Amino acid sequence: MQEFAEARNAICLIAERGGGGITGFVIVHLDFGTTGLQGYVVTLDVAETYRREGVASRLMLEAESRAGAMGVQQMALHVFTGNEGAIRFYERLGYSRHGVRRRFYRVAGLDAFLYRKELAAF
Repeated sequence: MQEFAEARNAICLIAERGGGGITGFVIVHLDFGTTGLQGYVVTLDVAETYRREGVASRLMLEAESRAGAMGVQQMALHVFTGNEGAIRFYERLGYSRHGVRRRFYRVAGLDAFLYRKELAAF
């Protein structure tokens, strides 16, 4: 994760609890695609004890806001086809499914859905 977080084209946000300690993080990479500057959510993770408290939503919305301010027109991500909780989460945030990538998670040979979201112009 360190390599992803330290990449020049990365937006890396960390959520901390009041007394210190990480509760969650998101890493987004920015790259030029066929439709202009795009963001790709490399990973989003929230510590189990802080899930269902809005941490993930706040991280994603802030990442989208920062990406949009930098000119990103579209965000994309992959999610394991069997992760129903994550699928519902991303769909609630306005992401829509745009296909499936077979064996995306090579180690386990698992498939992933591709999700995208158009960002509002800033």
